Amino acid sequence: MSRVLSSLAIAASLLLASTISVSAGTKGDSFAPVFVNLSAVGGSGQSGRVIARQIGPQIVISGTVANEQPTLLEPSHLRKGRCGSRAPILRDLGMVARGSLGTMPVSGFTIAQLHAMHASITISKSDKALGVIVSCGNF
Repeated sequence: MSRVLSSLAIAASLLLASTISVSAGTKGDSFAPVFVNLSAVGGSGQSGRVIARQIGPQIVISGTVANEQPTLLEPSHLRKGRCGSRAPILRDLGMVARGSLGTMPVSGFTIAQLHAMHASITISKSDKALGVIVSCGNF
């Protein structure tokens, strides 16, 4: 009986700890990072990860993308809506170059608001092909 209670106590502690760490990343004044996994779209092979941090009134976003051709510059955007929904662009996040999305401050939103609006981050094939998404991730 004591083993069952110990197991339940451990499971409850782990569940509580995971809840705290997830919610910490959505507070308006939190420095805890929120990770957005980027998935390859349309056979591009370009996947990656974006890190978003709420720092005061703005969000700071940076990331990496694998398998990007070194000679390309690919635009990235914060969008209002999930991947695949043809969501409108909220903010330009700059160009991905050599697999890196440089640090970009974003004002006007909190991470909690981005979660609530089901925001996503997209990487497009080029400036001339913004509608051709090669990688996408949901908040």
